[in-house]
Amino acid sequence: MDRTTEIMPNFRRMYRTEITGSRTRHVLTFNPNSAKPGEEIYVNIPKLKGDSVLVPDSMALVFDFKNSNTKSWFRNNLGKLLQKRLEIRLAGEKVYDNSGESLLEVYRDLWLHRKQRDDMVEDGIATEATRKKICKDDAANDDADATALFGVFGKKQRIRINKSLKTTDFTPHITWQTTYNM
Repeated sequence: MDRTTEIMPNFRRMYRTEITGSRTRHVLTFNPNSAKPGEEIYVNIPKLKGDSVLVPDSMALVFDFKNSNTKSWFRNNLGKLLQKRLEIRLAGEKVYDNSGESLLEVYRDLWLHRKQRDDMVEDGIATEATRKKICKDDAANDDADATALFGVFGKKQRIRINKSLKTTDFTPHITWQTTYNM
């Protein structure tokens, strides 16, 4: 007789063990929706309803990055390097304001394990060859893999906007304002 049936005779592996619920996805389009070099974009994250939960690592600013020089490619962590300042407010009062936030995040990403770095292509962390393919460098894009990779990512870059979601108990009451200096 199996040990599991001795302890729990009604145990069956097909029972669901995860939590399920209704999911919603909110996409906000900002006005203005583009920035020139030197301009700032303010991202205001709306308050959550009382019965809502925000999943960590689910909020991001996604933008199109157009490389005007086809002989160059972007650097690792392009999205984080564009971010100039992160400011978090609680009930209208600043609780977090950091001008060097992006540099700290880039430094932290340097110490990631190789497997973790390989999984962060959408965040702008990739090998030089992959970054050349995403930017459509002429010399690197003569194979089918480059075409498939560009079909998935295109010109999209992503900046995660989830600072302090894992550490604070006041997430529904936080109003975020993030400044991006292009």
